[in-house]
Order: sequence, then structure tokens, then C-alpha cells
Amino acid sequence: MSYEAALLEKVLAQPLSDEPVPPPRPRKQQHNRLTGQDLTDLCEAYEADVPLKELTARFGIHRVTASAILERQGVPRRYRKLTTADLDAAAASYAAGDSLTTIAGRLGVNPTTVGRRLTKRGVVLRKRNGWA
Repeated sequence: MSYEAALLEKVLAQPLSDEPVPPPRPRKQQHNRLTGQDLTDLCEAYEADVPLKELTARFGIHRVTASAILERQGVPRRYRKLTTADLDAAAASYAAGDSLTTIAGRLGVNPTTVGRRLTKRGVVLRKRNGWA
């Protein structure tokens, strides 16, 4: 028997491995190209106050992509601006012990925004829990 035949018999005599087969590689990222009508629909829906998160799910695009499309199309962005009355109420709530997160949730903005705006008004922010 030749060396190759003996080696082949030895390999074939070994039991099959119980190790799992590695999963297949993930598919490449799929890019969704929006048609002209999709662009129009996106802009009209945004102007009709449909949330950006809902639009990104509907059109299968990323939030940053949707924002860039809106900017290219000249659609004015919606920002939740804090009024003087909002800031007065926020300062009073913060002084009463409410957290920035609680106040931000009430106002519909990010806690960092509330903190920055209160700091600009001269409110000294408390140290965060657990911070020295």
C-alpha cells in the first residue's frame, strides 16, 4: 500500500468532528436608493410633522441619511427650542431637586441641552450621583 493510500485510510477512519460549522458570513450592507417620488414623499411627510425616526423606518434609511436628504432638498429642520418660560420652569424644577433627565423628558429635549442652557443662565449644576 502506498503512503498516500495509507494516509487516506487513516483520515477516513477518524470520526467526524462534533464541532459546529461556523455560521455563514453576513451579507454585505444593502443600500436603499430612493426614487424621486420617495424623496418628495419623505420631504412632505417630514413637513407634515411625521417623526424622523418613523420616516427612517418607512424608507429603510439611516437617520443621518434622512437629515442629509432633507438638507439637500432645502427643507427647514424642526428643532425643539426652549423658550424663556421653559427655562424658568426648568430652573425652578432643578432648584426643587428634579434631575436634568426628568426636566428634559418633560420638555422633549436632551438632558445635555437642559444642562447647558441652565448653566448659561447662571444655575450651578449639582454633581452627579456617585461622582466625587
